[in-house]
Amino acid sequence: MKHYRKRSNIESANMAIKSKFGDSLKNKNIVSQTNELLCKLIAYNITVLISAIYELKVEPNLVL
Repeated sequence: MKHYRKRSNIESANMAIKSKFGDSLKNKNIVSQTNELLCKLIAYNITVLISAIYELKVEPNLVL
């Protein structure tokens, strides 16, 4: 059951990223595709963070 829960969480995150940012990569070069995918992941994480801040009233603790 522990293994299934991890897989379920991964599949849910993949679906959320694909629905928000599209399911295809525009670049043809493998390095560019990797960069594009990483940018999509970062953008998704930022949207989740912003959602948590506003909906759950989470206070971010940013250390600069």
